[in-house]
Amino acid sequence: DPLVGMFVNTLPMRTPVDVDASFRSVLESVRTTDLAAMANAELAFETIVDELSPSRSDAFAPLTQVWLTLEQPTGDLSRIAFGEGLTATALEAGAPAAKVDLMVSMVAEDDGRDWPGSIVFATDLFDEQTVKRFADQLVRNVSAAAEHPDTIVGDVALLTGEDLDTISAWSNGRTPK
Repeated sequence: DPLVGMFVNTLPMRTPVDVDASFRSVLESVRTTDLAAMANAELAFETIVDELSPSRSDAFAPLTQVWLTLEQPTGDLSRIAFGEGLTATALEAGAPAAKVDLMVSMVAEDDGRDWPGSIVFATDLFDEQTVKRFADQLVRNVSAAAEHPDTIVGDVALLTGEDLDTISAWSNGRTPK
């Protein structure tokens, strides 16, 4: 095709989670939905937005407020074969701006064991401490799901004792420790 550019297939999906289902069951449902969505990935995100014609607001994104991105490692740019006289230099991109309220990005490393990630968040909605707590909870719950996939989703404690102490302090008008 005589077309040059970067194409990112944004597939907006909703995932209802049955609290009485196991992690394994939820993941199977998500996999089925994702594969069906990817079968229609050639449909441009803008076309979906135009077709659905969601309510527009400056307060939130039209279809999604939270993104989960999974990326494959890009490798070293120096290994890319360029034409004669062409070179590539990696540049530091700096801190990205939040496109949505919360964007969790993960990179699938070649060894399949490590999944480094990052979280970009709207600073007018979240503070760094809250996002760090969310990241800790996410890692804890994903690890638990991987270790015990038949655990019922509703049986997993989303909050630690420290989180419960903080909530208790706030609800009783005290400043958390």
